Amino acid sequence: MSEIKTLQEKIEGKLKMLKFTVEDTEKVLDTEDVKAIKRHGSTLESIIDKTHHLKLQAQELKIENNKDLAEIRSWLENLEAQIDKFEGTLKQVKYVAANIRSAKEDKRKEDKRKRIVNEEIELEKAKFQVCET
Repeated sequence: MSEIKTLQEKIEGKLKMLKFTVEDTEKVLDTEDVKAIKRHGSTLESIIDKTHHLKLQAQELKIENNKDLAEIRSWLENLEAQIDKFEGTLKQVKYVAANIRSAKEDKRKEDKRKRIVNEEIELEKAKFQVCET
């Protein structure tokens, strides 16, 4: 039974770590630094995955120790609801990173298009000047 308690304490620690990490999300997103945003997302994802792993271990032990299944299900639903909030933040982080990457790619393409147009204009000017002489 103490093994279950230890796992539950580890889960609580992971939930606290998630809460702590999520508190930095807005500040990280405001930087618009894709690398920092991706790193923040990876951190969230890693902690969420570890929490899920601990949850499964605790669930397995509870079932093996013949705990009431309704009680286990209630515990799982409560835990899943907490984790879902953090997964929502993770989705937001991934969405913002993708949008920033997309916007940078669009700007790069637009700059390239402008450069090509300017080069074509300069070429036409040069052709025109050659024809005038």
